[in-house]
Amino acid sequence: MLPVSVLGNAWDNRKLRRDFVAVRKTYYFNRLLVEIRNHLHMHSLARIFLTASVGWLAFTLQAAPLRIVCLGDSITQGRGDHSGSGEKWTPTFSYRYPLWKFLVDAGADVDFVGSLHGGFEGDPDWADYQGRKFDRDHEGHWGWKTVDVAARLPGWIQGYTPDVALILLGSNDANGKTTEEQKASVERVRAAMADIVATLRKKNPKVVILLGQCFQEWAPFPAMRAAMVEQAQAQTTTKSPVTIVDHSPGWVSDPKQPGTHTADWVHPNRSGDEKLARNWFAALKPFLTGAKSAAGGIPAAQAANAPSTCPPLTKIRLLPREGHAQRLVRARFTGSNEGQTTEFRTIAEIKEVPGDGQWTEITVAQRELYRYVKFESPSGGWGNIAEVEFYSGEQKLTGTVFGTAGSRGGSGNDFRNAMDGDATTFFDGVEPNGQYVGLDLGPAVQAHTPSFSPKAGAFEEPQTITINSATPAAQIRITRSGTS
Repeated sequence: MLPVSVLGNAWDNRKLRRDFVAVRKTYYFNRLLVEIRNHLHMHSLARIFLTASVGWLAFTLQAAPLRIVCLGDSITQGRGDHSGSGEKWTPTFSYRYPLWKFLVDAGADVDFVGSLHGGFEGDPDWADYQGRKFDRDHEGHWGWKTVDVAARLPGWIQGYTPDVALILLGSNDANGKTTEEQKASVERVRAAMADIVATLRKKNPKVVILLGQCFQEWAPFPAMRAAMVEQAQAQTTTKSPVTIVDHSPGWVSDPKQPGTHTADWVHPNRSGDEKLARNWFAALKPFLTGAKSAAGGIPAAQAANAPSTCPPLTKIRLLPREGHAQRLVRARFTGSNEGQTTEFRTIAEIKEVPGDGQWTEITVAQRELYRYVKFESPSGGWGNIAEVEFYSGEQKLTGTVFGTAGSRGGSGNDFRNAMDGDATTFFDGVEPNGQYVGLDLGPAVQAHTPSFSPKAGAFEEPQTITINSATPAAQIRITRSGTS
């Protein structure tokens, strides 16, 4: 066993040459001086292990942690108790702290990045967890408007390159008392958000954008949420997806109400931070590296957008909204490998009224592989469904829930209710037609065949072997005899 740790390209070539000369005579790749070009999208640290004891060399490239920037305002930054000024206020932890704990529990390999490292006017009690120090790096700026963040982000981001951006902005932009003034503030947020996405993509063309929705119930925030949905749809791409993370359903802003999520109408209390963190964690799952639930343990943000390793859909279970089962006739279940809104093919269709208040199970005959699967409500159906579940065998499939934004009359009965595991809630869309709810199973991973230079042959002198692979964290095995 010849373990060699590599940082960048700094390694001891003489030691490698000396160790491998001792293996035997010159057969194929004997007497190696091995050079591996790191094709990881994240280029901070690669660890390489070489094994010669059983006649083959195993190269394991472990991807660096998934870099996450939490970008926002005071809700992202958090604050201490301000006691140094003689005035004490309730500390706010920021959702970053419970989110970090969720990631630790999941075994995810992540790195929070940003130009800031503390809370506003002091730090809250960010205690150690499971023997680890809280990763304090972030980009949350207390009191800042979206347009100001957009203007300064190009400078801040020079110090890091995020793979995933969690954005929660807009709370400081709700200016104006008249309807026209409020509309203008929403448009300013929309334009600034477009600039933020462009800046992030300039640093990393494959960055994943998770665009958080402000949770406040009053105007102009409902209009702002609708504008952000439109903005996400306009800017999302297969290479750099923009996904909405709506924090508003079930949110209680009034600090005097039971179950409130805020300390002062705006800044989340611990319950609010936990709620935000759970929403973020659910949206992050498909992009985690090293997490117990992540397929292959590779950052999906870096993987090919290929469907081949997505599990086959074999069964669908659905529960109608009580008293509205007739609205499911002509509803379709569809699948796609292109995106949340494009190239969907029909998997199954409901042709009869299902049992009211009863689970209906549909067996999927075709076993094609899809990344995106969804329920499409028929015309006049309002999206009315209590629960829908997708299965591969007996395994219930999980991923990022997506769907048409909004709810009828602002009731809060949006698409998330159809996949919340609660049979008493239901999806009631904002319009009678075009409503859907779906599941993004996450990017799949295909291993690319490595290429070698020079080609295999007999050599009298030590050779430099360059091994190239487009797949991050791929394992490459080389035999001295050319056999598998």
